[in-house]
Amino acid sequence: MLDSVCNMTSRNADHLDLKRFSSVATLLLQDGCDVLQVAEQQALQLPAQ
Repeated sequence: MLDSVCNMTSRNADHLDLKRFSSVATLLLQDGCDVLQVAEQQALQLPAQ
């Protein structure tokens, strides 16, 4: 996906390309944020050593 965005120019890109890219990026970032939130919650529940 990033390769196609890197090769995109203002002449061959349209608003739908950018909309699709931003939608996919949002989904990936949200998944990463969810994983970090779970890891943080689990880390805070561990007893201090």
